[in-house]
Amino acid sequence: MIVLLVIYIIKELIMGIEGLLVLKKTGTTYSAKWFGKVATAGLYLTILLHVWWVGIPDKISNVLILVCQVLAILSVTLYTISNVKVIKDDQDSEDAQFEKR
Repeated sequence: MIVLLVIYIIKELIMGIEGLLVLKKTGTTYSAKWFGKVATAGLYLTILLHVWWVGIPDKISNVLILVCQVLAILSVTLYTISNVKVIKDDQDSEDAQFEKR
């Protein structure tokens, strides 16, 4: 369970820093993407099952936690790819405007 918490803390720090970089570079924010919503839904479902099912077997609990870890890592990876593309595309458009002058 601690591993999941550490993954989420690192994920949120990375996404926060990337979000600030994108905002600074482009001056705009972008809406949540499907993979972030899937990761959030997976986390909520896991929490709900652990609260609702008090005697949840360890194997099921571990599988749910593992799925959350995978979804969180996948989400931050795909967001990073998306954010790098946004920053790069913005840089390319700035370079094109500079070359026109």
